[in-house]
Amino acid sequence: MPLPELDGAVVLVTGASRGLGRALAVAFGERGARVAGLARSADDLRQTGERVEDAGGSFLALDADITDGEAVLRSFETLDNEWG
Repeated sequence: MPLPELDGAVVLVTGASRGLGRALAVAFGERGARVAGLARSADDLRQTGERVEDAGGSFLALDADITDGEAVLRSFETLDNEWG
């Protein structure tokens, strides 16, 4: 069964800086999603963002540690302000 197109859908991927999170972010980007990537490493997120955009998606880097509740809330505020 083919995967659906996600043109313009907003997807939040945690752990997006490498491994499975990065692979998911790129796969969503390939299907036209706007991908918000959440991870601790801004440098690794930048690399993920380049791959997502090369695949045809949009990327918003949200660098935060998910164990820090306040940082996660700020990330959601940023996501809401940028993409609604």
